[in-house]
Amino acid sequence: MLKVLIADDEIKVSQLVFHLIHWEELGMEVIGIVNDGVKAYEIIVEKQPDIVITDIRMPGMDGIELVEKTIRELEFGKKVFFVIISGYSQFEYAQQAVKLGVEDYLLKPIKKKELGAVLHKILEKHNATANALEEKENLRNHLQMTQQKVKNSFLSELVDNYRQSMLMMDGEDIYREFECRFSGKYFTHVVVHLFTNTVMEDNEEYGFLLPKIQKMMRERLEKYCSEWMSIVHDEEVICLFNSAEDRREEFIGQLYRLKVDISNIKALFPGSRVVISVGRTVDQLERYGESMSTADKAMQNRFSKEKEFLLEDVGEAAGDMQTADIVTMERKKSLLRNIELIDVEEFRATLYKIKEKLSGYLNNGELIYGVYRELVETFVLGVNNWFSSEVKITSHKLMKGYLYLYGFDEVFDWLTDNCCKILAQYAEVQKNQEIRPIRLAKQYINENYNKTISLENVSNHIGFNPAYFSSMFKKSTGQNFMDYVIEIRILNAKNLLVQTNQDVANIAAEVGYTDLKYFSRIFKKLTNLTPSEYRKLYS
Repeated sequence: MLKVLIADDEIKVSQLVFHLIHWEELGMEVIGIVNDGVKAYEIIVEKQPDIVITDIRMPGMDGIELVEKTIRELEFGKKVFFVIISGYSQFEYAQQAVKLGVEDYLLKPIKKKELGAVLHKILEKHNATANALEEKENLRNHLQMTQQKVKNSFLSELVDNYRQSMLMMDGEDIYREFECRFSGKYFTHVVVHLFTNTVMEDNEEYGFLLPKIQKMMRERLEKYCSEWMSIVHDEEVICLFNSAEDRREEFIGQLYRLKVDISNIKALFPGSRVVISVGRTVDQLERYGESMSTADKAMQNRFSKEKEFLLEDVGEAAGDMQTADIVTMERKKSLLRNIELIDVEEFRATLYKIKEKLSGYLNNGELIYGVYRELVETFVLGVNNWFSSEVKITSHKLMKGYLYLYGFDEVFDWLTDNCCKILAQYAEVQKNQEIRPIRLAKQYINENYNKTISLENVSNHIGFNPAYFSSMFKKSTGQNFMDYVIEIRILNAKNLLVQTNQDVANIAAEVGYTDLKYFSRIFKKLTNLTPSEYRKLYS
């Protein structure tokens, strides 16, 4: 609401102005009614009204002085609309007030229609001004955001597209393309990684926590930088710090202080964990790749530092152990054989041996990452070579276990469980694929049992070799092909014997037997009753 102050030395005039208007309907509120200029000025200073309706002649300070003093001495950051009340004898004063920029003047006696018209005009001007200011502020904010996005694109290109050639660009070229000017000499790469301890397709924790962490980092660290860039990239916040002096210790101190800030918002997701890795500080942009790689290496070395919040690459010796020493050719062949045979338990046992061997090298993050990736690629190769298109899998999906989970056991147990789950899915698909031709064969038999049926014509109907089909049928149903045909014929003969009055010879022919004696012998063998005895017993 717009705040209104009424000032007139005549109490009746002040009350008249107050009661002439329905202030709330106009979106206005009268914050004071005073009878002298000094008191009016005090309220203007204290409450900063939007509109002042004042008489020209008042004790202590007249209306003209009040307008002049307010314009000259006060800066509210907003316009105050003055409306002057005058009599005919004070017309020259009113003209002077207009020159000072008052909104309007009203002659006594004041009329409701005239006062309402002036207030509506002020309201329109105020709204227009407010909209213009809002639009200007929005434009300014949008421009700042756009400039920051262009700057951040420098870091995005480095991280997403690996445009290392940008590090060799001339400073003016960088400014021209990305609107960032690296006035400082020192560069540091920092990665804030969110481990959720769950692996899902759409994890809401990233959308909620990472932008908040990004904002907190800016608030704590931007003042120490000549240039600052920050992007949210998958499960991480990635930052580039550029400073005129080597302020690494100050950066790290501020990053440790983030732990408390982060823990407050992280309480909403109790299973998650935030870890920060800090790359080496370098003194040239051309060497920034070193800072990036050492930050990545520090994060890879997390398995031997499970309780630490901030990780730095300390240049530990990786040792002579290589990925091929853990995932040997023999083990790789074993894994591929297990996949081909869908031997889930042997596959799990082989992965367990690899994990057990690797657990002795927790301080070698590069080795652990290499082994994990090798296992993923081996599994994907085997699956896509042997499995049907219904069970296709990508490396990206299985790498999520390494990216989303923090501990060594959690990472490798997740990989093992998910690979075994995929193998079990394939086993089910293959089972269903084998069942389908049997289902088609049974359907054909049930529709044609009264005709001449042989193993050959049924196997030809479903597109299988007769010998293979016979073996598959026995494996799936537990009985020979012709035994199943006889069972279906006798079942239908039972129904006809009970439900119709046809003679036995006709029923035999209807279910596929031209020899009555043979039919009766088969019927008794399966039911221990002759066809006539069965009819008498069950009709």
